This record gives sequence, C-alpha cells and structure tokens, in this order.
Amino acid sequence: MMIRFNPSEFSNCSISQNYNYDRNGIFLYKNFLTPAQLLNLNFELDELFSRPVLNHNHKASIWLNNHYKSISSPTSIESTNILELAVDVFHLLIPTHEIKKTIITHLNIYSEISNSEVPWHVDRTGHQKVSIVLKGGSKDSGLFSYVPNSHSINHSIGIKNLSECNDGDHILTGSEVSNLKPYAKEIYASPGDLISFNSLGMHHRGKCLQERRIIFIEFQSIDSPHGKQSIDINNLKLSKKVLDNLHIFFPGKEDTYFNYGLDCYKSLVNYLPSSVMKFATYVFFKSLISRVLKKFLFILKK
Repeated sequence: MMIRFNPSEFSNCSISQNYNYDRNGIFLYKNFLTPAQLLNLNFELDELFSRPVLNHNHKASIWLNNHYKSISSPTSIESTNILELAVDVFHLLIPTHEIKKTIITHLNIYSEISNSEVPWHVDRTGHQKVSIVLKGGSKDSGLFSYVPNSHSINHSIGIKNLSECNDGDHILTGSEVSNLKPYAKEIYASPGDLISFNSLGMHHRGKCLQERRIIFIEFQSIDSPHGKQSIDINNLKLSKKVLDNLHIFFPGKEDTYFNYGLDCYKSLVNYLPSSVMKFATYVFFKSLISRVLKKFLFILKK
C-alpha cells in the first residue's frame, strides 16, 4: 500500500520546554497551573461532571455520550477565571506579530473515561490546539503522541482541498503507522501541564480507561475559512485583563460557525446518551419516592 509521506523528513527531536514550536509542531510546558489552581478547579469540576444539564440545573455538564462530557458553561467556573486563563495561554503561545490576527475559536473543559483510543491522524485544517491537563495524560488515561516536524512535511494525508476528501482520508493506515513509529513521541503530561500542538501534524490519543480531563483551547487566524465553535462569555468574569484582550474572543467569519465542536449538538434528543436517561430516571424516582413518603408521613401525623 502506498505511503503518503516520506519518513526521512521527520525530526527525531526530544520534546522539551525549550524547543522551537514552529519547527517541531509540538510544545510541552510543565506546571502551567499551580497546585492550588489544579486542586480548586478539580474540586469544582468533580461536582459539575457528576450531573448532566437538566431543566433549571444549568451549572452542570453536557453528557455527549456515555464516555465523554463537557462543561455546559466553562466561563462560569468559580474557582478560576477561565477567560483570564485563556488570555495567559494566548500570550504564552502566540507570537507578537500574530496577536492582532489570531482569535480563540474553541474554549471548553472535557472529561472522558472508558473511552477507546483516537487513531493516528491529521486534522485537515491544521490549527494550533492546546490541552491543559487536569487529570490523566499518561498510560490508560489518554496518553498523547505526536510526530515532531510532521506538520510541515509534504504529505497527502487529508488533502487540503476539503471538497475532495472522503471520511477517513485523514486517518493513517497500518503501514503508515508502522513507518512513523520510530519518530513518534509519547508526551507524558502530568496534571497542570500544557500541551500545544499544530494539528496538521500526525497525532494520536491513547485509550482512556481512567479519566482524562482537560481544558481545551484552539487558535485560528481571524479570517480563517474553517469551522469554529462559538464561545459563551460570562460578563461577571470580564476583569481588566480580559477587557484589555477582548479582541481575542471576537468572532471570525459568521458562516464558519454553528457546524463545529459543541455547536453541532443542536438537538438534545438526537444526542441523548443512555447515561443521561438513567440519571434522569434516577432523579425522577428519587423525587417521586420523596413526595410519596412526605405524604405518607403527613397522613400518619393526622
């Protein structure tokens, strides 16, 4: 079977905090979050991820399937100002000459557990993506792997003309994976670490037998024609730092929204996993039993 890249173009470099992102396409920043930030965030998120959004209970999580959840309103998190955190990440990673031309196009907090691996692939649009690890990040909890320099080589995986792509074109074949393995790096990130990567490079996410929890951020150029996710902004979190950098949250082209990320989940009925149905049934019967008991006790008192 034809190999759609030349492995000799890969860079067999070490992944460190001191290397060049533009050259290698991958960057690991250790201890981006302080232990106190991490502790407070996870304490709050444990509660939010334990319950789905139902009726008036909007401070909760969206259960996308039986293994994958997202915080319903990440900018409303109390323990950390997520908008300020996004500003800090922006200025850490975006070069000065790109600041005026770059916006945040995805900002969310995800949790997954008992989930299968994501195979080796490239993202056809190739944007800068960021994962801040809150839980997991190692073997059996979503270990991330990347082939340094693969974002800049001449390959035909997931060809750039999206209209010519078939589903699966961006996924590497077994023989291609065998050829890249000698150059692939496993990125062992501890909770609190930040991983930034160019998604046009070849990457892989391992299985999640244990929980993997991340803050996910994506950057695109403001005039990018590619899909973007809308960002809900809590006005109570508009600190001076956020207001001074408000332009990074401005939307790009309007027709590039509403068909990407969580914006695809327009109808709850179409995406209602069995875990939410079980939770809703549990809440219903718990409430019903409570009301019956109250009525029974009221009758007894008479």
